[in-house]
Amino acid sequence: MWHNPNVSWYYAQNILVYARRESLESYPRLKQEFEVTVWPPMALIHPTRYLATADLRQVPLRRLLKALPAAFALGVRETLKKRDPVK
Repeated sequence: MWHNPNVSWYYAQNILVYARRESLESYPRLKQEFEVTVWPPMALIHPTRYLATADLRQVPLRRLLKALPAAFALGVRETLKKRDPVK
């Protein structure tokens, strides 16, 4: 389900299916999914969701502006940490 483009990312990310191994023979589709499932999961956030969030073009301007002061302060702190102290 994780890689199936026909399944919305929020279902693929949040669904848990419990089944006994001996039951898989009775459910071919479930067995097929079981066989292609990677364990442990490769990621906790579905790639579709991550890419939508990581693409700054998809983030509303208001959210970017709200985050700007903290990001600027962090950048200044990290830059100052890297500088050699004046002797």
